[in-house]
Amino acid sequence: MKHCVLLCVAVLAAASASGWAAQHDVRLDGTGDFETIGAAVAAAADGDTIWIYPGTYTGPGNRDIEFGAKNLKLRRPYGEWEPVVIDCEYEGRAFLLTNAAIDTSTHFSNITFTHGDGASGRGDGGAVLCVNTSPRFLGCRFIDNTADGAGAVMLFDGEADFIYCLFEGNTAGLGGAIGEGFGAPRFRYCRFIGNEASVGGGAVYAIASDINIRNCTFVRNASPMGGGITLTEEGDRSVTRCIVAFSTQGVGIAGGTTGVIEHNVVFGNDGGDVLPPYAGDNLLTDPLFCDLYGDALNDFCANSPALAGNNDWSLNIGHSSSWGCPVCDSPVDESTWGAIKARHR
Repeated sequence: MKHCVLLCVAVLAAASASGWAAQHDVRLDGTGDFETIGAAVAAAADGDTIWIYPGTYTGPGNRDIEFGAKNLKLRRPYGEWEPVVIDCEYEGRAFLLTNAAIDTSTHFSNITFTHGDGASGRGDGGAVLCVNTSPRFLGCRFIDNTADGAGAVMLFDGEADFIYCLFEGNTAGLGGAIGEGFGAPRFRYCRFIGNEASVGGGAVYAIASDINIRNCTFVRNASPMGGGITLTEEGDRSVTRCIVAFSTQGVGIAGGTTGVIEHNVVFGNDGGDVLPPYAGDNLLTDPLFCDLYGDALNDFCANSPALAGNNDWSLNIGHSSSWGCPVCDSPVDESTWGAIKARHR
């Protein structure tokens, strides 16, 4: 008993010295601790969690938010299914993360970032700017953001993680969705759909980077130099188990002099499916989505080469491993999921 008491006292003393991690509620209706995300971030201490309840957050208190040196978790509460949307209204970006103390213990979970604007003198990164930081984004959506460079997220140095994220309809000069330099970010099970860059990297533009992209899907992105992905200069970069298909401008994957590009499905890109000379074993064949334009983009035809049972590598390729329709040809014309099912009854 004596030892237990001493141990408990020691634990309590340590907790008192470091401070308990607190939780803060943000609710638009005023029933939480704060009504704006910016106010919650300003009040929070390192290690705290900020629960953001569903709704669309707009205005000055919900954009251009800086963390300083704090690591925080911003989440939609468990059990809440309606979206949390940060709408920057093209008046700025959502977050600036520029302190090297920010690491992967900073989480953004199940948040939609839309209408962010890093252009017009605001610099790069339409929704989020990360400089020498390593935050983690889980299940986030980046929709219709814009910037001079990096339409959705700019990553300069650092090792940020993106898992099960969606990037759709973002635009920039370089890197329609992601612009990255001199870091080692990781992307897993992400989707890049309909992003566009006027110069290079319809979805992703990486320079001198150790970027690692695995099991991601790139569809209908556009840029004259690399409709899906543009890699420049040297780096220990890796693009594996991805689908890069149907770019409306440019080749699927362009550039770079070193790295690993293998076990991908590359097909139907407007500029051709030619890969960099150092690319390994890849399939230049139709991934066979159930529906190229609808929600069934998440599902494959039963005969898709992206499914582990249909390729020599026994690997699932792209962000999904599910099949949702029988054996079929490519639905390259716009359709609905109902129409697809009707054709295969």
